[in-house]
Amino acid sequence: MLNAALSPAASSRHGGCKCVCVHTSSVRFAGALAVLLAGLIAPAHAQHASRGAKTAAARTTYTDYQVAAGTFLSIELRTPLSSATARVGDPVDGRLLRPIVGEEDAELVPAGATVLGTVREVEAAGKKTPGRLALAFHVIEHPDTGSRASIRTTLLTFESERAPKAKAFPEMQLSRGSDASVSLLAPLAVKLPVVRRP
Repeated sequence: MLNAALSPAASSRHGGCKCVCVHTSSVRFAGALAVLLAGLIAPAHAQHASRGAKTAAARTTYTDYQVAAGTFLSIELRTPLSSATARVGDPVDGRLLRPIVGEEDAELVPAGATVLGTVREVEAAGKKTPGRLALAFHVIEHPDTGSRASIRTTLLTFESERAPKAKAFPEMQLSRGSDASVSLLAPLAVKLPVVRRP
């Protein structure tokens, strides 16, 4: 299930320590008092922030949607492929060109979502055999939250064509930006957050 509300936590820490030495006893006392007061105030502030976060989470609910089998996915290929070098199982990366919409034109998956797949069939070109590539997609990733869902798509097959006077077929070449559009073979479940205003 693709969850448009889930976002992998991304954290970054920048270490650094600054030490200032003061040789006046009154200043040291004032500093100690400030630290003591900060120690009393900080936990109360943290508890208040925690309660606010829990309240906000409680107000967030989700609406379930389902993208029907047979839905067309407009995909742009981002992984160059060649029937001369590709192997079955090689990863394939694509990008969703148009959003997936549901009932009442609700945008379920925005354009720009990453679509991941694999090479399923490969055949190198020969004198009497065209270069052949077949691929399918199995994962779609939300571009904003990073949430992923499994998908099943139609098999997309490409074959090279021999020129009229050529003695052999050329290899099948797929460049970055090639059309790799497919259709869903099974429904896709999507959850969208609904925030209730207080």
